[in-house]
Amino acid sequence: MRSAGLIERIRNRLARALEAQGSGNATRTHSGVAIGSSVGQVRKRNEDCCLVARVSYAHDSHANFAIAMICDGLGGMSQGREAAILAASSFTAYLFSTPLIGWKERLSKAIAFANTQIYQRLHGAGGTTLSAVISFNDGAIFCHVGDSRVYGVMPDRVVEQLSRDDTINALLKRQEGQGEAPKDSRLLQFVGMGEEMEAQIAPVPGHCRSVLLTSDGAHDVPHSVFQRVVSAAAGGGDLVRKLLMLSDMTGGRDNASAIFFPIGTEAELYDARGDNELLAI
Repeated sequence: MRSAGLIERIRNRLARALEAQGSGNATRTHSGVAIGSSVGQVRKRNEDCCLVARVSYAHDSHANFAIAMICDGLGGMSQGREAAILAASSFTAYLFSTPLIGWKERLSKAIAFANTQIYQRLHGAGGTTLSAVISFNDGAIFCHVGDSRVYGVMPDRVVEQLSRDDTINALLKRQEGQGEAPKDSRLLQFVGMGEEMEAQIAPVPGHCRSVLLTSDGAHDVPHSVFQRVVSAAAGGGDLVRKLLMLSDMTGGRDNASAIFFPIGTEAELYDARGDNELLAI
């Protein structure tokens, strides 16, 4: 009961902080991390939810971790943004409150907890993607459901997609003999769908020194264009701003969000200066 009460208190505090950020446009950087979100040119509100947090424990510094997360509330549902905030706050609160189990089990339980919270509270009227990277003392791991993405960024700035897209189109492309599958971006699974959701949980490869998280509005361009933006960026903040600007220039049909998140001991891939406060908890 104590653990459940602690999770609920932390979840409520995180949710209030995320709600207070509003749903407009923002780009902020701090200590090498850059985080930004744009409502775009078509949507009336931003249903993406972004969070970066550093978690410290008073009696065991080896348990400390940092988390970066994007949740993209499903626009076809009446409570997409509410689902995104609930997923981000529930997932992070669960991780914070369970430091004594291994990371894979911890993430599996945290994403299941977020899924149950949304399904029980919103009764099928809300769902969201969730892509999160957790950096800790001796590595990094990611957890993913939906069509937001986690990219690994190499020392030479080449980007590699680590997460899989949970869409019909991506499934058809993965099947043998389907070289040119028809474009169908409908989601096969999302957080809040209830039973049968299966998250992708995997370590971030050791050759990645940073990761880039994006909602589909930020990466819905040809990969060659996306790679050129990453390669040409002057810093993490510049990279995030350019991705959001590119989304707006190509029509801004969807909300767009991006997080540049250094990991490991060689965290500073870009020499970026923090120009204002971090959009984070």
